[in-house]
Amino acid sequence: MDIGGFALAVLLIELTPGPNMAWLPGLAATEGRRGGLAAVAGVALGLLATGILAALGQIGYPTRGAPRPFGACLR
Repeated sequence: MDIGGFALAVLLIELTPGPNMAWLPGLAATEGRRGGLAAVAGVALGLLATGILAALGQIGYPTRGAPRPFGACLR
């Protein structure tokens, strides 16, 4: 496994803005600092878990029991 290439890909994906970058500032503006930081922590933990599972090659396990239309996309 090329860990350097994997790390570079993860870094580039993480630096790309997405829906979270639109949601988090709006939430922080309406819910305040504490709510914003809690949301950031939740997003970060979710991304960390996904990254660890991907690095270990285990990310496909949750989709094995998926409904047939979704499973067809994985083939």
